[in-house]
Amino acid sequence: DVRWKQIDKFESSVKVYGETKVMWRRKFTAKEGENEGLKLWEFIQYPPSANVFVTPTQGNSQETETLLSHALNAEKCLKVVQNQFLLSEEKILNINQKTTAADQKWKARVKEYETRLKAGEKKHKRERQGAKDRMLKLKNLLEHQNELAQKQSAQL
Repeated sequence: DVRWKQIDKFESSVKVYGETKVMWRRKFTAKEGENEGLKLWEFIQYPPSANVFVTPTQGNSQETETLLSHALNAEKCLKVVQNQFLLSEEKILNINQKTTAADQKWKARVKEYETRLKAGEKKHKRERQGAKDRMLKLKNLLEHQNELAQKQSAQL
């Protein structure tokens, strides 16, 4: 029982550690997403090198702005999908850890029950053998007493 309590305490501490790790990872990815959003907002508000572009004509300016907005939207979508992918991986890891812990716990319980069953079978076998031995002794004693009784009755 003490071993089981120690194992349960250890399992619960590992579980708490795993949950804490997942929680901090989620917070980190959320903050990372916020950071990327702020970088994108800053990039939109204050382009880093607006003077690099050749002074475009009116038609090219709209086309450039359209292409730039499409590129920025694509980058946003990429970051969102990457964050979703990371969260999905974390969920899968968490589920795998839980199932692994549960599997190990059940394996330990099955092993314990198997040892108890074997011990019970050995005990039952010993008791049956002991009963056979006692029955044989009592039978021999009864035969011996029967022989003595027959000798006594023959003498009388």
